[in-house]
Amino acid sequence: MVARALTLLALCFLLLACAPGAGAFDPDDAFPPMSKVVSVEGALVHFSTGRMAGGYLNAWNVGARVSLLPFGVLHDQNLLHGALDGALEVGLEPAFERFNTVHQNFAGLLLELKYYFVRLGYGPFVPWIGAAIGPGYSDLNVGHAHDDSKLKGPFMALILGEVGVAYFIDRRKALYVGLEAQHVSNGGLNGNQSGNSTNVSINTPGGMVVGFSCFFR
Repeated sequence: MVARALTLLALCFLLLACAPGAGAFDPDDAFPPMSKVVSVEGALVHFSTGRMAGGYLNAWNVGARVSLLPFGVLHDQNLLHGALDGALEVGLEPAFERFNTVHQNFAGLLLELKYYFVRLGYGPFVPWIGAAIGPGYSDLNVGHAHDDSKLKGPFMALILGEVGVAYFIDRRKALYVGLEAQHVSNGGLNGNQSGNSTNVSINTPGGMVVGFSCFFR
């Protein structure tokens, strides 16, 4: 499913790149200091885990982020001759995740950092990396206490790692797509059950994220 979605998105990006004016992109104009960004995004993820009879857990999530580009484009010719020049985005994102295999949920507030590598871009295509962390409420309840594979709410923390590429339709609007890794655990804050920990995390590198951003000066 993820592979098919990535193929479809790649075709969409290719069509956009062939549109008139697609190559006209100035990073310093697109990322002025103190720009505001509003983004909406969604993701699909797949956890492979032996903590359930099926051996896997599928989930999807959605979020809406409000961000700031505090410094504009950062330039440093002394670091790899400027190859890592880019723009840092700092934002807060209310997020909801549905573990649809077990019909359970997570809702929380994430702090997200995103970095655009403007010197590594090609025309309106700009690669980026991102990371997010945040606490939330969850009714997740998987695994078993007797074999120390238990993970349950109500407190849960979500950690994300992402890498992808953004396509700037113009200097104020961008579509983006990327791969997403997730870590979900409760930090040992939900106590024990039958004398055993309920803080066994679930992790996956198997996720895909897509989103849309609007930039405001």
